[in-house]
This record gives sequence, C-alpha cells and structure tokens, in this order.
Amino acid sequence: MRKIKLLFTTITHSGGGGAERVLTTLVNNLPPEMYDISIQEMYAFGVKKEPINENIKLLPPLIKEHDRSTLITLFKRYIIDNYPEIIRSIRLSSNYDIVISWNYQCPSFLLPSFQDAISIGWFHGSIYDLSPSRELKYEIYSRKLQQRAWDKASKLVTISKLSLKSLKEVFPEYMEKAQIIYNPIEIEKIKDLSLSEIDSSFLDGSPVLACVGRFDKNKNFALVLEAVAILKNKGIKTQVLLVGEGTEKENLKVKVKDLNIKENVVFLGYQQNPLPFLRLAKLLCISSLEEGFPTVATEALSLGVPFVTTPVAGASDELAFNGECGLVAKWDAKDYAEKIETIITNEALHKRMAEACVENIKKFSIKQSVSKFNELISELIDESKTNKIEFSQQVLSYDEARKKLKALYICSFDFASQRLRFAFDRLCKKRKLKDILVVAFHIIRLCLYAFTIPTRWIFYKNIFE
Repeated sequence: MRKIKLLFTTITHSGGGGAERVLTTLVNNLPPEMYDISIQEMYAFGVKKEPINENIKLLPPLIKEHDRSTLITLFKRYIIDNYPEIIRSIRLSSNYDIVISWNYQCPSFLLPSFQDAISIGWFHGSIYDLSPSRELKYEIYSRKLQQRAWDKASKLVTISKLSLKSLKEVFPEYMEKAQIIYNPIEIEKIKDLSLSEIDSSFLDGSPVLACVGRFDKNKNFALVLEAVAILKNKGIKTQVLLVGEGTEKENLKVKVKDLNIKENVVFLGYQQNPLPFLRLAKLLCISSLEEGFPTVATEALSLGVPFVTTPVAGASDELAFNGECGLVAKWDAKDYAEKIETIITNEALHKRMAEACVENIKKFSIKQSVSKFNELISELIDESKTNKIEFSQQVLSYDEARKKLKALYICSFDFASQRLRFAFDRLCKKRKLKDILVVAFHIIRLCLYAFTIPTRWIFYKNIFE
C-alpha cells in the first residue's frame, strides 16, 4: 500500500512556541506505515530544535535565521504572499497528496500553488484581525490573501469553539467545510518531563503562580503583576515564576520595580523544558489578549495545576470545564486578583480543582486526536475518489520559476512601493508622528531601491536556494 504524502507548512518549527510543540506531538504519533510526512517552515528562529521522529522530513526554511537583510526578508515574504507558484517550483517540486497549512495567514499562502493536491487550512486561534470592518490597506490586503488561500482548501480545521465562532463571524461562507479537532496531548510524557531535576532554592514557601510563554504584548503578563501587587497590599503573599523571553522583558522588569513587588517575582528566562517549574506551581496564570488552545494550559491540567485565565479561546471554555479546572477573569487586575485569591486561599477548593484537572484532561488524549486526524484524511481521499476529482495544474518548470523570480528581484516596483502605500494609508487614518517617520523611511527606501537596480542585475542572488 502506497503511503499518503503529507506536507505541513508552518510559520516556524524552531521558535519554541506552543504551536510547534502541538505539531510535533501530532506528527510523531501519526502511523509511519500510513504517512510520508514533510514539514516546511517559513522562518528559522533557532530557539529550539523540536524532537521529530526520523521518518519525518524537516525541509530547509524559506527564510533563514542568519538572513539579516531586511530587504531580502521582505522580498521573500512578498513572493510567498503573491507568487507561491515560484516557491512550489523551486523548493517544493515533490508531489504531495495532502497539504496542510499549520495556522492561518503566512503558512496558508502556499495552498493555491497546490491545485494538484487536497489541501487543509488548520488555524489555532481567533481570526478577528481579518474582519471586514478593518479599514487599513494592509488589513484588507491580508484578508484578500487569506480568502485566496482558503478558497482552495477542501477543509478548514480549528482547535476550539471560540476559534470556530470567530470563523463564523469573519468568514461565514467557509463554515460548511469547517470542523474542530482538539490539540493532541501526551499526558504521560508531560508528567515524565516534569520530574526532571531543577534548582528550586529560590522558592520562599509562598503559593507559586506560573506564567509561561513569550514575553510579548499579547501574553499580557503585566496584568498578572498588577494582580500580585493588589494581593500583596491585602497581605496575601505569592511568588510569580516568569518563564520565557521576549521583547517585553525590560518593560516587565520596570513594572515589577514600579509596583514594588521585586521580592515576589522570579525571572527564569527561556527554558527548554518548563514543565518542572510548572509542576511547582499552585496556579497557572494565563493573561493573554488572544489564544487558540494554549498548550501550557493542557500541560498544567496534566500536572494537576488549575489556572486563572482571561476570556480567551480554549482556556476559558473547553479547558476551564465550567470552573472545575480554571476560573475566567476579566482583563482587569482587581478581578484577576480576586480569582487568584479564591483558589489559593481555599485548600479544599484547590484540591478539588487539581483532581478535576487530572481527570478531565483525559478527554483530550493523543489517541483521540490522531483518530480524528486519520478520519479526516480518509474522508477527504474517499471523497476525491467518489467524486472522481482530477487534480491538474500547470506547474512552472524550475527554470521558468527562477527566471520569473530573477525579474521580480531585479525590478519590482510593486514590491518596493507596497510598504510605502501601507504606511501612507496608516498615516492618513492615524496621523501620528511615528507614522510620518515611517512614511519618510519608506520613501527613502524606495529611492534607494530604484538607484540599486543595476547592482541587483549584476549581483543577482539565488533567492530560496
């Protein structure tokens, strides 16, 4: 029996994030005798090497970690967005039975170049940023690119009820081909990894609150710090473990100082294995503005650690189990602090929630997720055979693709002026000083682009090689 050839396209497989861990868990547990699996990441971040099985091929990234030229990186993104057939012919010349975009936007933009295969759009969070009410040119541009990608998809898969709700509100025309498949969870593996030895001498005996994830604005860890300060003023001492790195780290440190809670907070940096620190926690704190189906929440439940969360997808509905495993707070520090206090000051309640976590997480076992995935693939293949769908496409030859790419690289004023148009549109609507500076920057860059056309003609780079 011939194996089914699967290609997963993902924004990255080396960023150390939850989406990468979920993809790794899924592909490692798919039957190798049934599937031939490849993964194409857009960006290589080099933060973490995901432990994929030997039978799974991780293809070279489209945009390399050491590619420091902003112009080259932007040009590659422009090609991915607008000319995916070039990527297909140069980098993905193999024939695949099924192509799965692992999340929306950039990972899905290659789907239209695979008209000779079944395609699936898989996304992990709400998509309100693509709402028709958005008015900026960049937002309209992104929406059109997403429509082009999902028009091609045979199925759309998401991972929570709130994510599906966002699809219904933003793209109701796609609901007929949408379904939920929950993220796979390796419960026993999570428990084993949590037992790794760590230095816990920094613990002071206070109830431990864990914050795990990238330090960015979306994770919104400042909300947790504000809640901790409120609890401190009430005489309730806690110890917050901040596990991660990111652009907001310095701002969080300033926040800690301003709130006078330095003795309550420990910055642990990025951890390849954060599970031992999560095991130490009395409570997991999720304070995000948006989520899909937070991996860290499933890990916490596997370890019997309840959580407090903001009203984000996955955590606030399915994983909270109507308050049995987690409490949902508003995006308000006082309310968030009250939810933390409710759990950590009531030992009987905490014990009940911890036991419910361990029991309820079994409903999201890896076995069930893999079974759902296999059913979906079989259904799509049977449907294509029953309806006698003949996939056909005029794929560019390698030489044709290279010639087209070279012409676009040397002189494509649409690429060069695109960011200027977006910036000018934002200036017209926002009218802030920083927007004026951004427009000025893009005008200068456009002039330099025109000036260097002869240089690019002579020193053409082998893009995507």
